[in-house]
Amino acid sequence: MNTGIQDAYNLGWKLAMVCSGARQSLLDSYQEERLPVASWTLGVSVEGLRRVAQRFVNGGSTDIADGAHSDGQQLGLGYPASSLSVDGDAGNGPRAGDRAPDAPCVDGSGTPRRLFDAFRGPHFTLLGFGESCAGPLRDVGTAHRGLIKPVPVGAPGSSADLVDVEGHARTAYGVTVDTLVLVRPDGYLALRAPGTSRTAVRDYLDRIGVSRSA
Repeated sequence: MNTGIQDAYNLGWKLAMVCSGARQSLLDSYQEERLPVASWTLGVSVEGLRRVAQRFVNGGSTDIADGAHSDGQQLGLGYPASSLSVDGDAGNGPRAGDRAPDAPCVDGSGTPRRLFDAFRGPHFTLLGFGESCAGPLRDVGTAHRGLIKPVPVGAPGSSADLVDVEGHARTAYGVTVDTLVLVRPDGYLALRAPGTSRTAVRDYLDRIGVSRSA
């Protein structure tokens, strides 16, 4: 079930992009990213059945609880080798192709919010950690409205959309200097770039064949 859901989400946002004008070659990344996961899942299933059969032959328990966590393990799978994953900085933490982590923050009114709240929806999300990200975030909000949601993540006392009160978001993303993090609609990191870069997102969209009007 988990494999099917992730297959659908992976293909769904790419189909939406193509239907909105992106190059059809974007669809090629579906097999590139999901075929290895399908192969891994099949391997885990075969191994589980082999263990059950062996225990049955030996007259032992057929409990396979020790292998039942394989679906959960899929959350740790990613696409680091994908053509859609671009690391443009040398920071620590999750890299492009990894699943984007969650973290607790608060909004401007002090109401608790989570990063996952910002990700929810069919859009890309551009997280901007630090004041120097203001320009790139503004550019994205103007040029890619509806396609990318710009979300400033600021330190305590800032007027950012999300305030990282206890530093959990910076820790989760390994941010030590101002950094831009682009998150795909399916919740995986697409791009990491220096916070001052005014061209990183545009270059990324050109790379994957998504136009400004997509």
